[in-house]
Amino acid sequence: MNSEEKNNDFLKDKDGTGFDIPTVKRREFREQNKSDEEDEGHVGASRGYFVRRSLREREVEEEQRHGRALKNERGNASDEDDDEYSDYDYSEDEGRKAPAVVRVFAWIALLAIFFAGGYVGANYLFRQADQRGARVGNVVGSGAEVRQVPGMGEASYKLFMPLATGGFEEREIKIRRGLPEEDIHHLLTVYVDGLKELTEFEPGTQVISIFRSGDWLYVDMTADFQKSLKTLGRDKSTMALTGLVRTVQENFHPVKKVKFYVEGKESRDKNPVDIENAWELKG
Repeated sequence: MNSEEKNNDFLKDKDGTGFDIPTVKRREFREQNKSDEEDEGHVGASRGYFVRRSLREREVEEEQRHGRALKNERGNASDEDDDEYSDYDYSEDEGRKAPAVVRVFAWIALLAIFFAGGYVGANYLFRQADQRGARVGNVVGSGAEVRQVPGMGEASYKLFMPLATGGFEEREIKIRRGLPEEDIHHLLTVYVDGLKELTEFEPGTQVISIFRSGDWLYVDMTADFQKSLKTLGRDKSTMALTGLVRTVQENFHPVKKVKFYVEGKESRDKNPVDIENAWELKG
């Protein structure tokens, strides 16, 4: 079989149908084009993938570069701020602050001002209330007001007046009841006036003021009181002071000790009797 016959046998399809030479060539050309297109498609897809990947990498690089730039800018700004504050001298602020001792005294002074203001304000309020005859709450303003309170009435007290023959005469007197300090002052005034009537005390002898604290009573007398004691001598002065102390003890419990002052000062005089120390009756 020659070459031409072989070609003719090659150009037969499976079912025995024959093709002419141009048909075979066109078929081969189409198949070749299809293969080339598929190859180009694969290449194009690959190229597109790499192009997209390249663009994404560029975007990431740009973002990273931009982020580093912002970070550097912030870092520079922070460094500039740190430099600005580092140049600031904090010792100036510390130097302007007052010392601790000065601040403590300043607070104490402020509290003292508030306390003084409250005291003055309260004192003014009560003084105005007293002048108007008003009562603040249930507080009793004075002895005169106490005497007007129902149930107070009169009070009976005992006086122990010294006798020329020795001993004491017990007298009962009644006075309008007031505050305890007012009643003590009133009773001692009556006692001193009684001794003045007996010419035992000088006419100028008076009770200036009294102050009670627990079982102590402080009595401030005029200078004539001390002069009268010197005139009376030891025995009569002792009787006069004993009668006064007994009067206080019997009527105003728990008072036991009486300390005498002269014109607001503590007396150092012990002649003819000791009035430097407090007087107290035993038994």
